[in-house]
Amino acid sequence: MDDNEITYSHLKARLNKFCNDPVVLKMLIEGTILEPFPVKH
Repeated sequence: MDDNEITYSHLKARLNKFCNDPVVLKMLIEGTILEPFPVKH
């Protein structure tokens, strides 16, 4: 296993933990409800 694979595994694990955070999910859901169609600047 090289450094890239190790880094990818760590990033994936951190991303999964982040996405499974209830607070983050709440923010994502509220954001989707408040801005279902984000305005492109």
